[in-house]
Amino acid sequence: MRRVSTVPPDLWTRIEADLDQPSARDRLVSLSTALRRGIAAGVLLVAGATLVGAQGVREDLNSSGWALFALCGGLLAVVGGLGVFTALRSRARAPIPTWPWVPLTWAVLLGWSAVGPWPGMTGIPLEIHIYCFEVTSTMVIGVSFLIALLERARRPVPWRVGLIAAGAGLIAFAFQSVFCPGIDLAHLVLGHGGAGIVWAAVAMGVAWVFRQR
Repeated sequence: MRRVSTVPPDLWTRIEADLDQPSARDRLVSLSTALRRGIAAGVLLVAGATLVGAQGVREDLNSSGWALFALCGGLLAVVGGLGVFTALRSRARAPIPTWPWVPLTWAVLLGWSAVGPWPGMTGIPLEIHIYCFEVTSTMVIGVSFLIALLERARRPVPWRVGLIAAGAGLIAFAFQSVFCPGIDLAHLVLGHGGAGIVWAAVAMGVAWVFRQR
């Protein structure tokens, strides 16, 4: 008895066509550089606004304090956004060394802490430090992961992921400062800005190990 095949004749053709379909990330990285940077900026702003909306703002900020905060926060946002936008350059362009961003980032953090719109505080409980680090770390990790999906390299490039995390850390630092009552220099730099620096270093290390395999 002749066995009749029940497999559709175009089955393999359809399977190959499905496998050739671009993934969601393929579609993201195929976008223009300007559009990818625009999406990254949107992610940063939404994350920062969510942070402020969930926690609220300080009650002791007057009009002059808000003006100074807007100036300093704007500076942080520009520098942080510049780091992210640089990381999302076209892959064909020459790489940028990472080290210049480290002193630049810390300089901005120290500058913010020195001219912030409120006087310094001392004796901040350890719980406040831990809380601020946890909150800013959550934003940095989540935002960095989403923005890294827009990066065109097939394997993570250490200096690129480092700039993304450092940029996200700067912006998280600014938004978290609107709420946090702890404004001591060490607290601001280590508790807020430190999250960006720490996770940038971790991301660069993971990317470096991954590329060695």
